[in-house]
Amino acid sequence: MLCDAEGAAGSLSIRNSTVTGNTNTREDESGGVRAASSSIKVSIANSVIAENSGAQCEIALALAVNAGNASSDSSCGFAHENVRAGLGGLSDNRGAVPIGPNGEMGNVLTMAIDTFSPLWDAGDFGVCEGMDGRG
Repeated sequence: MLCDAEGAAGSLSIRNSTVTGNTNTREDESGGVRAASSSIKVSIANSVIAENSGAQCEIALALAVNAGNASSDSSCGFAHENVRAGLGGLSDNRGAVPIGPNGEMGNVLTMAIDTFSPLWDAGDFGVCEGMDGRG
């Protein structure tokens, strides 16, 4: 995720998401989440940012919301740092609901974790939504 407009004011909100496997062609920049402008307010809740190229986060300001997050390095300022998430590949992990017009695009794909993952029950209940993308 890149939010990098020079001098632009705005916000970036990431909730209940997994940002993983991204690369940046510039070795000195984050392949995970980058909000390099000091006028961009960033909120991240119940999300995993792991296994991207370079630093996982490059954020100019302190996070406006930082709850229930985990990262595979210490660049994001999360409570759960340097975590080996143990994410599985994208697949239909039961309970997924069809998406797209008339459900023709298949089910929501997710990345499962096993019960030994440090991510298990590590989210912040206070920022959970009533229902996820799987229904």
